[in-house]
Amino acid sequence: MRGSGLPWRPLRLPPVFLPVSILDQSVYIVIMPRPKAFHPDAALDRAMDLFWRNGFEGSSLAELLKAMGISRQSLYNSFGNKRSLFLKVLDRYAEMKSMQCLLLEKEGANLTDVQLYFERLVGSMEAHPEYGACLMTVAAVELGLQDWAVKDRVEAHDLQLKNALRHALEEDSRETAWDADQQADKLVALSKGLGVLARSGIGADGLRAIVGAEIQLLSAS
Repeated sequence: MRGSGLPWRPLRLPPVFLPVSILDQSVYIVIMPRPKAFHPDAALDRAMDLFWRNGFEGSSLAELLKAMGISRQSLYNSFGNKRSLFLKVLDRYAEMKSMQCLLLEKEGANLTDVQLYFERLVGSMEAHPEYGACLMTVAAVELGLQDWAVKDRVEAHDLQLKNALRHALEEDSRETAWDADQQADKLVALSKGLGVLARSGIGADGLRAIVGAEIQLLSAS
């Protein structure tokens, strides 16, 4: 202040504050980070639903934003672009599918558990005809030859399922003529084929008949 004998210095504002008015630098508002107004996993699940129904190319950015209930900026901040979002959806789907493999990976798993796994698979297709095929199969058919990151995720998913099936078949294979590794490959192909058939309009009874015939062949070998 003038007349106080002290030199005048310009007021330095703390970096986390902004003046409400440039004419009154004694009043400030605190800039606080805005919390996310959505749950990332819930948003991913809604994106998964759309991608699963319509595929990657068939799901527009506008449709994704509407389904997820978020803004474009929130999408970019949390998930990146549309491709990055799709890859995160595949990662979340893989986590969910890994839980289903626990039935096959448990100690003492056998052909009965394999049959139960496929019965549940067909049951899910019957309950959700809008999905039909496994999301990894949908992604592989659409993008598997175009996008290496999608291809890697599909292959990792298939390998986990194969290993789980092989584990469940090994005990029975000791008393049969078939090879557990080869049969596991065959059953992975069966799981994909069932999804394609479901999407093409084959009903649950037809899918169960296919599974039943395959299990019967394994049991009789």
